Amino acid sequence: SLGWAKHQSNAYVIDPDDEFEIQWVEPSTRLELQATGYDIIGDVHGCLDELKLLLTKLGYTDVDTLPRSPDGRIPVFVGDIIDRGPKPYDALVYVKKLVEAGLAEYVIGNHDEKFLRWLLGRNVKIAHGLQGTIDSLPVDLDKKELISFLSTRKPYLLVARNPLTVITHAAFRKQFLGKIDKGIEEY
Repeated sequence: SLGWAKHQSNAYVIDPDDEFEIQWVEPSTRLELQATGYDIIGDVHGCLDELKLLLTKLGYTDVDTLPRSPDGRIPVFVGDIIDRGPKPYDALVYVKKLVEAGLAEYVIGNHDEKFLRWLLGRNVKIAHGLQGTIDSLPVDLDKKELISFLSTRKPYLLVARNPLTVITHAAFRKQFLGKIDKGIEEY
């Protein structure tokens, strides 16, 4: 049977004493980096300056280029990088650079997923800050690069440590653990 998350130290983690079974359908959801720890950061919402200030307060250096933690931690962004704030496009590009350099991880959020659907030309309701994100895009933007990046973001990551930890943007059902499919990605 599948043990479920219990609240512990402001995080929900799988209790290592619970019995659970996981089928690893999608290995790329497992976060097995050489980091000494993770700083979980959610809902940046286009506030790039505040994000850089937060990283500085967490001890990261070179926050204007590629921030690094002196003790080997990495930020794990849990979605909603865009919309609402003053620099949505710049915030997304900043996070994208970190992820592509192997200095961060990023789980897609509902605002990011909706923006991806807009980039793909699908009919979406322009609300909740999306217009600000659209307005922040450069005139000469190559949408393919953002589409490629956003479409590879997973709905959750599993930190393969004891205890096993699930990192996701928002609601997550226990039957989703260890699986990836279209229904889970759209949940």
